[in-house]
Amino acid sequence: MSATPDSTLADSEQLIADLQRQLAACRAERDEALEYQTATSDVLKVISRSTSDVQPVLDTLIETAGRLCGSDFGNILIREGEVYRYVSNNYASTSAVGAEYWAILRQRTIVPGRDSVAGRVALEGRVVHVADILADPDYASPETVRAGRRTILGVPLLRDSEPIGIIMLSRNRVEPFTERQIELVRTFADQAVIAMENARLLGELQARTDELTRSVAELQALEEVLRAVNSSLDLDTVLATIISRAVQLSQADEGTIYEFDETEEVFVPKSAFGMSAERVAGLRERRVRLGETHLGRAAVERAPVHVDDVQQDPTLTGPDRGGLLQGIHAVLAVPLLREDKVVGGLVIRRRTVGGFASTIPTLLQTFAGQAVLAIENARLFQELAARGEEARRARTAAEAALSDLRRAQNRLIQSEKMASLGQLTAGIAHEIKNPLNFVNNFAELSGELLDELKETTAPAVAVLGDDKRAELDEVVEMLRGNLEKIAEHGRRADGIVKSMLEHSRGVSGERREVDLNALVEEALNLAYHGARAQDASFSITLERDLDHAVAPIELAPQEITRVLLNLFGNGFYAATERQRDGAGPDFRSVLKVATKDLGETAEIRIRDNGTGIAPEIRDKLFQPFFTTKPTGEGTGLGLSISWDIVTQQHGGSIEVDSEPGEFTEFTIRLPRNGHRFGGRQLAERVGSANG
Repeated sequence: MSATPDSTLADSEQLIADLQRQLAACRAERDEALEYQTATSDVLKVISRSTSDVQPVLDTLIETAGRLCGSDFGNILIREGEVYRYVSNNYASTSAVGAEYWAILRQRTIVPGRDSVAGRVALEGRVVHVADILADPDYASPETVRAGRRTILGVPLLRDSEPIGIIMLSRNRVEPFTERQIELVRTFADQAVIAMENARLLGELQARTDELTRSVAELQALEEVLRAVNSSLDLDTVLATIISRAVQLSQADEGTIYEFDETEEVFVPKSAFGMSAERVAGLRERRVRLGETHLGRAAVERAPVHVDDVQQDPTLTGPDRGGLLQGIHAVLAVPLLREDKVVGGLVIRRRTVGGFASTIPTLLQTFAGQAVLAIENARLFQELAARGEEARRARTAAEAALSDLRRAQNRLIQSEKMASLGQLTAGIAHEIKNPLNFVNNFAELSGELLDELKETTAPAVAVLGDDKRAELDEVVEMLRGNLEKIAEHGRRADGIVKSMLEHSRGVSGERREVDLNALVEEALNLAYHGARAQDASFSITLERDLDHAVAPIELAPQEITRVLLNLFGNGFYAATERQRDGAGPDFRSVLKVATKDLGETAEIRIRDNGTGIAPEIRDKLFQPFFTTKPTGEGTGLGLSISWDIVTQQHGGSIEVDSEPGEFTEFTIRLPRNGHRFGGRQLAERVGSANG
């Protein structure tokens, strides 16, 4: 039976309708695929933008998944240890009820098990799709049932086949999710894992970078500290470098390095950073002892003491918490140890709440070791300097002893020479004295005999003629003059012999402590009255400038008196000679004597306003037998003996200054530690020098 036009038309319309339905289905599938693709692209963009923070990615994933899959509620859970916590949703921001429900979920944790969809996903590590939870006999989450949930989909976030999170979608109606929707959620789950892995890797990379940066900063700081320790012996500079770098690297606000005073058993601040002078002074007055405060506890325990908030620390007393630590929260104290012996401490403090990083105690222990090294270097340097000073003093003493020994040897040699010369001189003087006595005696006797002869022959001479008598008288007077000349030169020779014997006797005398001013005064009076006894017309003005601060000095008083008498006598003679030579009516003879305490030496100055001494003969004054006086008025041995007494016996000096026609001044300086070296003293000095 052939088809009618109406049936053919109906078939065509049916075909067109089928084709339109198919076309609509294709368009819907295309639009859905395009929407899925767009959503996936959007998620990827979020992932690319949020490389370090995974939360925006999770929020975008659950919002997009819920919207594309037509779910009423959506959540993402992330594994934390053995439990899963809710971290993202798509409903909290839509209503107050949703926000309240999310707040409840945030406090809940899900453990692997069959009593919930999320628990099953965590347990089995696969997609769990429950079309109707009311028809599921294992489902045991009544709050979910009360909330009206019926169809629930759970998709795991897998990394190396291990679940690290869950995407949950639910509907308040029984309407299973399509395979295409489930596949879309799987794709989102993979993208979430990628985002989380990227964030984890980036976080590890950032942590590693931060650690390396911190390590580099620590190494640079340690290098700076080591350079300071090795290049400077200034302990303050080194400790200032250490504490400043320690505070900066630990992100503290202030810090102090202490040194332990073993004598008083207290910690003394040596260097501070970030602190006012008043606070440092307060810490110094606190005088922390072992066991007190965090520093004392660290020293006793030989380990760092870290307190996150000292304001809550029950071990602190009120004054410490409210005074020196006011406004301070975190404190870290590290002991400075040398072979388990406490030598100090390092303390850093922070004003903000929160403890120091776990790596900081180790870092500060490294810095503490460098501080110990710096303190030890400073101690060794001080010991070395002290030993160097001792060695210098010992060397100086040895050089002084050697110099004294050489001087003593020279004195011994000189003494031996002078002794030999003295013996020779004494022998010659004795040999000369005997015939000289004969000459003097016979000259005197011859004078007496000549007088007797003249008296005896007077009658015979009287009868002679005038010429003969005059001739005879002339001969007699000539003989008398010759005898007087012989007697005069004999007396001078006798004086020279006596001086030679005195000079050959050398210097001697017992040393004792005397009042120098009294000794000078006594010698001056003795010299003046002696000069007056020899010449009643002698007159001179005596001026005294005696330093009453001169301390008693040890010397041989008899020998120094000999020197003073000699110099006073020379001064009297020079002043008198100038007056005799016509110095003028206004001239007044003056001799001035002065004393002065110079500390290690005592000084005597003797000045006259006499004739003075010419420069060309000044260097010869102290030579034996040299004199500026006319023949018969000086032997030339007085100044030589004075030189030996002052320089050889007392280790002092005698100097002369003069201006011809104006003045002459002798300056004697006697050391307080000057000693004459005898045989026994020399042996002892040599023994101590060798020892």
